[in-house]
Amino acid sequence: MAAQLSLRDVLDKAIQKEIESQRLYTDLSQKVKDNSARTVFQDLARQELLEKLAAQELEHKQRIESLYTEVAFPQTGGG
Repeated sequence: MAAQLSLRDVLDKAIQKEIESQRLYTDLSQKVKDNSARTVFQDLARQELLEKLAAQELEHKQRIESLYTEVAFPQTGGG
C-alpha cells in the first residue's frame, strides 16, 4: 500500500523536481554548441524557474489561509 502524502509533501516534491529540471536545462544550455539549441534550453530553464516560483507562491497562499482560519475561528480549532 502506498504511503499517503500531505499536500505540503506533494508540493515539496514538485518543487524539488522543478529545481532538478531547471538545473538540467541550465547545464545543457551551457554545454551545447548550437546557438538555437542553447536558446531552447535557456528558455526551458527559465520556464522551470517560473513554475517553481508559482508553486512556492501557492504554498504561501495556503499558509496564509491556514493562519487566517486559525485566527478567525479560534474556538473551533481552525475549522
